[in-house]
Amino acid sequence: MLLPLLYFAIIRSRQATAPSSPAVAPASGPQMPAESAAQPQSISPEATEARPLESERSSHPELSPPASLPLPLPSSQPGAESTVAVPEKPTVESQAAQVIRPALPALVIQGAPPETQIFVDDQLVASTDPAGQASISTLSAGQHRLRLRLNGYRDYDQGVYVQPGKTSTITAKLDLLELPTLRERPGAPVLAVTPAIPAAVTSTRFSPPNFALDRTLKAHSGWVTAIAFSPDGQRLASGSWDRTVKFWEVTSGEQLSIVASKMKEVQSLAFSRDGHWLATENSSNTVALRDPNTGQEIRALPSDKPLGTLGSNWVYSIAFSPDGQWLASGVDDKTVRLWDVKTGRKVRDLTGLRRPVIYIAFSPDGRLLATGDDEKTIRVWDVASGEEIYKLNGHKKLVNAVAFSPDGRWLASASADKTLKLWDLATGREVHTLAGHGSSVTSLAFSPDGQWLVSGSWDKTVKIWDVETGREVQTLSGHDRPVYSVAYDSRGHWVASGSEDGTIKLWRLGNTADQSGVRR
Repeated sequence: MLLPLLYFAIIRSRQATAPSSPAVAPASGPQMPAESAAQPQSISPEATEARPLESERSSHPELSPPASLPLPLPSSQPGAESTVAVPEKPTVESQAAQVIRPALPALVIQGAPPETQIFVDDQLVASTDPAGQASISTLSAGQHRLRLRLNGYRDYDQGVYVQPGKTSTITAKLDLLELPTLRERPGAPVLAVTPAIPAAVTSTRFSPPNFALDRTLKAHSGWVTAIAFSPDGQRLASGSWDRTVKFWEVTSGEQLSIVASKMKEVQSLAFSRDGHWLATENSSNTVALRDPNTGQEIRALPSDKPLGTLGSNWVYSIAFSPDGQWLASGVDDKTVRLWDVKTGRKVRDLTGLRRPVIYIAFSPDGRLLATGDDEKTIRVWDVASGEEIYKLNGHKKLVNAVAFSPDGRWLASASADKTLKLWDLATGREVHTLAGHGSSVTSLAFSPDGQWLVSGSWDKTVKIWDVETGREVQTLSGHDRPVYSVAYDSRGHWVASGSEDGTIKLWRLGNTADQSGVRR
């Protein structure tokens, strides 16, 4: 009887001391995040079944709280509030102090078509963005020459003055170049022109250029018969009778690459003005369009006539139109063939010539085409109609090369009679005869500004001529064998010459070269 009474007393005392509600976390514990308090919690059926009833939690305070609730962290002192270190966010002032403000551009171009090339002082410096704009920061104060160039448009050329610390803005409107529409007109008339030498003109321009030998490239094992600078003037392409085409870096003379696959003796090569193509012929009836960087053949332009012996359908010369749409090839079967570069299709043949075509050149606006042949004559053609406009007589032997001046005013010709001639295209008259070489003149090229003419000869020399006066201003010697090809770079800083001795010589303009010595 005593034991049951004792057990009942113990049970009653435990019920009296049990709490009536769950324990509440002390005020010193961490608060719930605002996001957790504001967002309702989704409860899955499994979670609902596992959750103890409120009555059970009230009667069993020893049950643990749900795992989703943060447990209170102990504090070092009773009643102390726990703190969490939060990294300080930078203020607006500190952010602004860290911003590096770029310098104002010296020159801003706007209003031009996208991808227009921008030349300052004959040096390519930038291209316009898709909005037709460009900013140039690295430009010294003072007067500069600005030229904008884009395939299919006439060049924009003017002077611009840059003020220190200020931005000069140029709104450039390029005029669209109307492409010629080719049409057949048989029986084109021939206009024979009698040469006449006008009175001498006194030059009032700057001092003549002074070129010095910069380096000699041991380029090929055969004759170097063709050389051309890339439009940006950074690279040089050379073709040779050793059946290779090579690419060179101009400033260092380093050989960049070589093309030797499916090649024959290379007579001529040319870069398109926009730099998208390199064309080569190889003493056969085929012209190849190549990648201008690697030399890889992209498209072949074959003849529709079988290849015969020399003098029957061999390609001697090639030239791109300024807009890059046409490629002309001079063939020794007495034809000039025009190709569509984009499609690779033949557009037309200019016929009526009595002798093989040795050299061809387009005028700067693409409307005229000049040809030189072994009949001692130069013919000027209208590309749109296919008509022969001028027949220029005056040389005593075959014509090896022809070239238009950059402004389209003059036509120059080089001949085996040891002379060069300058012709006025407005009248068809001979203006100057440039005499000074001791043997056949094989090649020529105008400087980018049209003031100077460079020529190469079998007499192993390269000569510089004043176009306005016709006077010789400099002779460059050094080749051991005849010179077959010469070229001017797009900035007028370099002249290159290729020779039968297998070398290429790079001549650098005196005021941009180290005059203390010559590097070979």
